[in-house]
Amino acid sequence: MVVLVESFLLALGAPGPADGIGRRRLPRDPERSIRGFTCTVRSGTAPWMPGEHADRPVLHLSATKAWVVPPGVPRRVDLDPPGLRLVSLTVGHEPTDLADECTATVAGRGIELEVCGPWIALAWLGRLAGWPDPVST
Repeated sequence: MVVLVESFLLALGAPGPADGIGRRRLPRDPERSIRGFTCTVRSGTAPWMPGEHADRPVLHLSATKAWVVPPGVPRRVDLDPPGLRLVSLTVGHEPTDLADECTATVAGRGIELEVCGPWIALAWLGRLAGWPDPVST
């Protein structure tokens, strides 16, 4: 819940947390990638996924959009965040730092991807996709 609150504050333009990611604001341009909010697409199925031995695509997030930049492709591939659902999320422990590395499997129309990146980036993807707030057990 703290992560989503931080995401909400970032969306309002408040300074980011002073952690491994550093203090920052969302870019003024809602189309511009947020520094530090990138993930690597480790594996999965999608029409644009490169072969097994190619560099892995990078998932970028802006204030309003998500897109992938596959290696060797001259332009980005826009994703539809509201069409993505969270299949699984793996965190080694309860995140104490918004930069802690997490792995998620997300699926949508014609794609299923395993992405790896900082906790805050995956939380932001969840915000864009409209996933429900996580609950403590």
